[in-house]
Amino acid sequence: MNALFVALGIMVLALLALLLWFVPHLLQQQATRVAGETTQLREMLLDLLNEQESVTIRQGQLNASLSNLQDQLSDIASASSRALVFFRFFAVSFPTTSRISSFGDLCPFVSSFGMADCNACLKSSRPG
Repeated sequence: MNALFVALGIMVLALLALLLWFVPHLLQQQATRVAGETTQLREMLLDLLNEQESVTIRQGQLNASLSNLQDQLSDIASASSRALVFFRFFAVSFPTTSRISSFGDLCPFVSSFGMADCNACLKSSRPG
C-alpha cells in the first residue's frame, strides 16, 4: 500500500511540475497573441483615421467645387437675364426681326452698327 501512495505522490508531483511548466507557457502564448492583435488593431485604427482624413479632405474639395459651380450658375443666370432683356429690347426696337431664326435675321441690327455687309450674307446664306 505504501508503494501505491508513493506512486500516487510521484504522479501528483509530476502533474504539478507539468502544470507549473504548462501554465506559464500558456500565459506566454496568450500574451504573444494579445500583443499581435493589439498591433493589428492599432494598424487598423491608423488606416481608419487616414481614410477619415482623406474623406474629410475630399468633402472639403467637393464643397469648394459645389460653391464654385453655384457661383458659375448664378453668373450664367444673370447673363441669361441680361440677354433676355437685350432680346426684348431688340424685339421692340426692330419689330420686323422680332423672331431670330438665324444669323441673317440679325443683319439689320449688325449693319446699323456698321459691323458687316449683311445684304451679302443674306444673299449667300439663303437659297433663291
